[in-house]
This record gives sequence, C-alpha cells and structure tokens, in this order.
Amino acid sequence: MSAVDYKHQSVRDFVAAMQRGDSAAAERIAHEISERHKRGGAAKGELSELSWANAVTPLGSK
Repeated sequence: MSAVDYKHQSVRDFVAAMQRGDSAAAERIAHEISERHKRGGAAKGELSELSWANAVTPLGSK
C-alpha cells in the first residue's frame, strides 16, 4: 500500500489494483465511486480521496 493511509476501503482497493497493475479493476472501482457520488451515495471525501490516490499511485506491472 502507498504511504498514505486512505480512510475508504474502496480507495484502498483502487490503490491495491493499481499497484498490482490491474487497470481493469482500478477502472471499475473508480467508476463505481464516481457513480455513487453522482447519486449522492458516496461517503464524504471518498471522491476526493480517489482523486488523490489516482494522482499519486502509479500503475504497477502484472
């Protein structure tokens, strides 16, 4: 896991997928968070945390 301690499990799952090089899973998780946010169901700060994680987590190799 990255040096940042993420509050939301979904974001931790996104980071783990990115680090193992699983871009399909990372994209699916990001899409799910985005859709929850659009419907007003995302936890407070979840989308911001995802944005930060996406910016600082490089895609690993499989």
